[in-house]
Amino acid sequence: MKSPKVLSFESKVIIMDEPTDALTDTETESLFRVIRELKSQGRGIVYISHRMKEIFEICDDVTVFRDGQFIAEREVASLTEDSLIEMMVGRKLEDQYPHLDKAPGDIRLKVDNLCGLGVNDVSFTLRKGEILGVSGLMGAGRTETDEVLYGALPRTSGYVTLDGHEVVTRSPQDGLASGIVYISEDRKRDGLVLGMSVKENMSLTALRYFSRAGGSLKHADEQQAVSDFIRLFNVENTVDGTGNWSAFRWQSAKSGDCPRSDDTPQSVDP
Repeated sequence: MKSPKVLSFESKVIIMDEPTDALTDTETESLFRVIRELKSQGRGIVYISHRMKEIFEICDDVTVFRDGQFIAEREVASLTEDSLIEMMVGRKLEDQYPHLDKAPGDIRLKVDNLCGLGVNDVSFTLRKGEILGVSGLMGAGRTETDEVLYGALPRTSGYVTLDGHEVVTRSPQDGLASGIVYISEDRKRDGLVLGMSVKENMSLTALRYFSRAGGSLKHADEQQAVSDFIRLFNVENTVDGTGNWSAFRWQSAKSGDCPRSDDTPQSVDP
């Protein structure tokens, strides 16, 4: 948000839609100072966010929506984080991240001196049953590392082994064939074909499982698999008359040995 531009207008109400998505912690604090200044001037602020910490730090009242429906309006001071999350998802969440006493297994993925567009000499290992976190500011190379590993960006040098076998990914098809799945930071832009239906998007990366020898699709098998996934993951299967997307809360990805997830919570509902 360009705060000087906002301050230059005699606006009475300012709507901010996820304004901190691309900001560092320091930049977020600067934004909050601007918001408090606007508030002191008597302006109204509509602050849209799914980040609990920000809601409790900057907001006075909170209105909760779920699946396009108004749920409740409360004073922030009267809420706890757990009670707010319960209103957002419609149920109480307990043991979201239970501790598991499980030691990581053998090395599953090994990356040595990986180089590519925006990636320079990256090395790491990932073991079976392990979650490896990758952090850094925007532009630091997090997304590029994932995309080079998956095959969405070209690799210029380096070695990647999966279960002891060298993997060369020159394209996303190579990544999928190797057992590497990439869940992008922006699923609407990179992970969906918006002109297709929910069913077509779900089955797009797994068409070979529904294809006959002549190339035609086994539509009954495709429909059954998609219906199973919709029930399993509670997909909001809502499309308009042209088959375009109007609501879709979950993205299906082909099961892989090594899923790669890039800043996933940014565009995922709680």
